[in-house]
Amino acid sequence: MRHGRWPLDADADQPLEHLDLQGLPEVVAAQRRWLLVGRRAVRAGAEPERVFALARGVAARWWEQAYGWERETIWPRRLHLVAGADAGVLERWRVVGRDAVVFPEVVAVAEALLDPAMAELVCVASGTGRPRALAADGMFCRRPGERLKWGWLGPLAANSAG
Repeated sequence: MRHGRWPLDADADQPLEHLDLQGLPEVVAAQRRWLLVGRRAVRAGAEPERVFALARGVAARWWEQAYGWERETIWPRRLHLVAGADAGVLERWRVVGRDAVVFPEVVAVAEALLDPAMAELVCVASGTGRPRALAADGMFCRRPGERLKWGWLGPLAANSAG
């Protein structure tokens, strides 16, 4: 974090040890913010690792669907910055760079998961004990998009969840 790098899995079969985050201050800022979110999770009685895993799963699902999201321009920009001159092999970079590229959104989702108001929205939106598909115009599906300043995300997230 202090060096503007994103460490890669040492066991992975690829030559890179890290990604250069130069030009991606939002990713570096999210790394710092995660420390606070982790502490907040502990204070709330949640395990930071579980909160992170759930938030990462949500962002990974969005990542898989993002190719079809015409209005999403943030992740492609970040991915090209991480890939640099090697962006021609974009499919490889989609795998190698995903965690770094989506990290600010992972942290935002984790913050939302720890928000008591969001917990209430989840309960109400999912049927309060009787599960149902989330409404595309419901607050639960709109709120993450509002937090990320992606107003178009709510309907897309709800349509893919239902």
